[in-house]
Amino acid sequence: MKKIYLVILLIGSAITVEAQSEPETLALTEGIDWEVFPIVTYDTDAGFGYGIKGYIRNPLAGNESYDLTLYNSTEGERWYRLQFSFPDYEARHGTDYGYALDLTADYDKWISYYFYGIGISSSYDNQKLFTREPLEFNIILNKTLTEDVILQAGIRYKTIKYTNFPDSSLPAGYSYISKADRLSLMIQGSYDSRNSIINPVSGTAVTAGIEFSPGYTFTNSSFAEARLTFQTYIQFIFPELVFAGRLDIQQLIGQNIPVQFLLPIGGNQTLRGYSQDRFLDKGSALINAELRFPIWWRFGGIAGIDAGRVFPSPSEFSFGSWKISPAAGLRFYMNNFVVRADFGFSSETVGFYFNFGHLF
Repeated sequence: MKKIYLVILLIGSAITVEAQSEPETLALTEGIDWEVFPIVTYDTDAGFGYGIKGYIRNPLAGNESYDLTLYNSTEGERWYRLQFSFPDYEARHGTDYGYALDLTADYDKWISYYFYGIGISSSYDNQKLFTREPLEFNIILNKTLTEDVILQAGIRYKTIKYTNFPDSSLPAGYSYISKADRLSLMIQGSYDSRNSIINPVSGTAVTAGIEFSPGYTFTNSSFAEARLTFQTYIQFIFPELVFAGRLDIQQLIGQNIPVQFLLPIGGNQTLRGYSQDRFLDKGSALINAELRFPIWWRFGGIAGIDAGRVFPSPSEFSFGSWKISPAAGLRFYMNNFVVRADFGFSSETVGFYFNFGHLF
């Protein structure tokens, strides 16, 4: 408990707003920038991963970019993703670019996926195997108010199919449909003063938004989702030593929400050391804190702690029963991406994750 309060205190004390005299505008890029590189990863949940990632910017001389990921793993993950951004997401970051458009298609099938039950008290020994098959399309319009303040509105369609799901008898307020789908309208605002998206070492990002999924004749899910995310990055003692912190809170609002859309924590992107999507419920709270430090040349390291829990409603949120997972890892910094290798330690398992990109 003291560790959780300490992390919250550190994150809360780190909020800074940087005053700038003149806004920076987006500079037009000349020529075509592109990269193609192989993907080789390992994850205790997904197994050995292999694939290819391709990126091309400015083929139409409009600062637009296309980002393609093709990925398979030995434990049955099949992930294919295409994103179009106009202008490019990293190039426009920290500038007053006016309007931007992001289009995304994402398919991430897990042939071998585990269900442990619902709630923070679900048992690890209760794991049951099934297949999870999601497909998602996003259309997001962005508008800058300043170079750091951004409004977003968009449409999201998502369908998730379960095959051989082991438990169709769920508690009241939850439901099971073999193929659940939703069409959402989302709006959110953000303040983002980070110096980079790929490898931030300074600045703060705060995002708050809500997503409505009304009941349509062609969908079978109706609920709302609210989310608040806070990230901060502080350099201290010397420029290469960085404290990074994240707080993420989500809540689903509605009744009979399909189990496919419950909020998960656990695994490579949330609680390292716990199994992928280990805990599910209508609400989730997550805290990640890392100390990032240099080692030699392009190599660096991290020492951190992950903490989180799920809950059915805000009234049932508490600081008890949080799941804690210390983490340690290595980083290799490239110009356009970061390679990471992390260990996460929990009371249930030890996770190892060799992948791309910071945790946050």
